[in-house]
Amino acid sequence: MKPTPKEEDLPLVKVDEDIVERLSNKGSGTTLLIVEDNAELRTYLKSELKDEYAVIEAVNGTEGLKAAEKRTPDIILSDVVMPEMDGFEFCRHIREDLKTSHIPILMLTAKTMTDDWVKGIDCGADIYLTKPFEMTVLKAQLKQILSSRQVLFNKYLNDSNNVKIPENTSELDKGFIGKVLDYVTDNLSDENLNVEQLAEELNLSRSQLYRKIKALTGYSANEFLRKIRLEKAKKMIENGNESISEVCFKVGFSSPSYFTKCFKAQFGFLPTEVK
Repeated sequence: MKPTPKEEDLPLVKVDEDIVERLSNKGSGTTLLIVEDNAELRTYLKSELKDEYAVIEAVNGTEGLKAAEKRTPDIILSDVVMPEMDGFEFCRHIREDLKTSHIPILMLTAKTMTDDWVKGIDCGADIYLTKPFEMTVLKAQLKQILSSRQVLFNKYLNDSNNVKIPENTSELDKGFIGKVLDYVTDNLSDENLNVEQLAEELNLSRSQLYRKIKALTGYSANEFLRKIRLEKAKKMIENGNESISEVCFKVGFSSPSYFTKCFKAQFGFLPTEVK
């Protein structure tokens, strides 16, 4: 039996957090973490997916957790049967950590028992795919689970009267979005409110916050903050008697002209045209 590699024998690429964020801002690609103990299958998956994703590899759930916490991938592809930590336990750990709870997970297994499928879904997997599988199906499933969450959030965030959270969002992520909205609302008039303050409040690094908000909403953290401010401003104009300038300052914009420009860009009409 082939011995399981020791932790120190499994180097992970170290990446500076600011570099990760800058690359993400430039749309440099989607990061995929493959957690698979079978070296041959892992190599095959990487060779087939490397043109569409920046691929990170891990040989078991223990190493997968380290990679997920360090790199915060956009999506995870994990086997079920692995040494040290199987796919079910790995999935549970991912879902229970705020830094990683938003990451979609596709689980692979050679088993076809209904109980295993149910167990995979119960532990938080988004899709459960049995081996052998068609690569075209796997690729389609990866794209589908990446896009479906953002479409739902974009739909709700485009509702100018409210900001709602889709029902199928995990409780941890619902709490996260709720905390973001509460903190921004409580500090709405602070023009200096920024991503760094928000990350500190939520006990996340700037890069972790950026990736989490980007994954859940489709917006960068700064875009999301600005969108919340503008949604609140529109509601104030619709329901209140304040002047445009007063609303501008109340939602944290220091320049009425810049506020008007951002408002027009988001809604397609000027603040003065709301009523």
